[in-house]
Amino acid sequence: MRDAHGVPRRVAREIAQHLGASYAYEFLRAAAALEALAVRVALPNLRGEALYEIDDLLRRMNRAVDDTETWIARHDAFHDFMHESSGRPRLVAQIRQLRAAVQPYLRLYVEWKNNPTRHGFEHEAIAAAVVSGDAGKAEEIMHGHVMRAATKITEFLHTVRAGADAAPAPIPST
Repeated sequence: MRDAHGVPRRVAREIAQHLGASYAYEFLRAAAALEALAVRVALPNLRGEALYEIDDLLRRMNRAVDDTETWIARHDAFHDFMHESSGRPRLVAQIRQLRAAVQPYLRLYVEWKNNPTRHGFEHEAIAAAVVSGDAGKAEEIMHGHVMRAATKITEFLHTVRAGADAAPAPIPST
């Protein structure tokens, strides 16, 4: 079976296990900073029809909780809409490069977690902060959202590498 990028899942799993948790954490930390910046810059553009689009993207993502591939695609679409609304194409390109680098890790984690809620509450909180118009809050929530993912994925990778019975190694310091 292949992932959305055509990479066999077995290969993606081997890459993720070989490169390791510190690699994923480093990229996710950078993504957290850039995604938080993107939502702050985008906030003035996220009014009117854009708010309906955010709501629609969120509902579509939440309807896909039982299908990992569809959920990840819709999750990315939700984040992409926020980033693209910043009007900063180089910032969007950097975020996409970071996301592509950690995609195998995210995919493995989501498949392993098999969590039907897929952390939807965090996306709801991001949307609520955008609707409120509070740029600082939206930035803080987005940063926290990506950093929580970084922590969870890193813990997962440590567990996978150490074996299912081993305790997760500590998360790298920020």
